Amino acid sequence: MEPTIRVRSQRWPQQADEREFQGILRRYEMREQVEGRIRTLGGLYLAVSAVGLLAACLAFVAIAPWGLLTGDPTATALLFGLGGAVAVVLLALSAPGLIGGLALLTRRSWARVYAMVLAAVLLFWFPLGTILGTYTLYVLLQPDIRCYFEQR
Repeated sequence: MEPTIRVRSQRWPQQADEREFQGILRRYEMREQVEGRIRTLGGLYLAVSAVGLLAACLAFVAIAPWGLLTGDPTATALLFGLGGAVAVVLLALSAPGLIGGLALLTRRSWARVYAMVLAAVLLFWFPLGTILGTYTLYVLLQPDIRCYFEQR
């Protein structure tokens, strides 16, 4: 009888250690998934904002020089002003996405709330903003993501 009792008592801690190890491994895998989704979301915000920055540069370069071609000082001033205004508007629209993307990638504690507010605004920018806003809300409203940011 004694050997079976010893064998059982020796097996029990091994099984407990195995269960504990599996729990740690599962938590690590979940954390990797959460961080992967946050990296993806931050990268998407940076990519969309980079397109906006590129559009701002192209708008200025495409509009402003036409005034020089006419030779008219009024047309030159007007088109440089128009090109500058379009570029400033596009930069202003891209800046929140850059801030949100960088905040998500650097895991700032306020990044989740900021990105959700930005997503709510983006929902009205059809179709790209609607897709990005919906995906943002889907990811950031997950309980594991919420816990991840609350721990920060």
